[in-house]
Amino acid sequence: MPGDARELATGASALLSAMTQFVGVVTVPREDDLPLRQIEFVALPDERVLAVLVFANQHIQNRILQMTRRPDAADLERAATVLNTGFCGLRLSEIRAHLALELQAADGALRNALGGAVELATHALQPGPESIPDMVVSGQANLMGVHDLADLQRLRGLFEAFQQKRELLALFENCADAPGVRLFIGEESGFAPLAGCSMVTATYGVQGRVLGSIGVIGPTRMAYDRVIQVVQTSADLLGGILNRIVTPA
Repeated sequence: MPGDARELATGASALLSAMTQFVGVVTVPREDDLPLRQIEFVALPDERVLAVLVFANQHIQNRILQMTRRPDAADLERAATVLNTGFCGLRLSEIRAHLALELQAADGALRNALGGAVELATHALQPGPESIPDMVVSGQANLMGVHDLADLQRLRGLFEAFQQKRELLALFENCADAPGVRLFIGEESGFAPLAGCSMVTATYGVQGRVLGSIGVIGPTRMAYDRVIQVVQTSADLLGGILNRIVTPA
């Protein structure tokens, strides 16, 4: 599908690996972090509602909402109108925050506008499975030919970290909290399996918003100037592609 986040991350990871002959790592941008373009509601049997969310990358999410009561057609139209008019162009997390604040406002203007559709609107914007962090790792086999990493025990620990992802993903998400290029040599990463490696990371994003991080893992003896340039350029390219996708023509 156009602008598929995982597809873009997979391509960027493979490119990093091919250009450096090391391991390429890219965190997958979560759709909850992309602007919402449109939302519509469709009544289903019983108390269920289909929420159709269209994101700025043109991806469509279909969410089945279980309501406490069956909303009528006016509720569905009202919720879609209020959300599309007042909140499109924002990320789901931002819409949730705005919605919570405005629903608590003393004048109750938004609550009055939504009427019986308050529950519908809040349910539709809850974090979904697509908000779970993920990453793509490419080129692990490249490390098997690196003399400095020839120790089998060390390689086994690295490969297990690549396969399990959880701690490595947490490390890359922490890198995303500090925009720009970062370099970790040996134990500087604080992640034991990378003690004999170096890691170069950079953040990428759109419209001034960081969406994730991208990086290379290799031996401590690498051409740092070249690898840093490759990582930074790849981050800029990925951000540029995403920016063209999410920015209306």
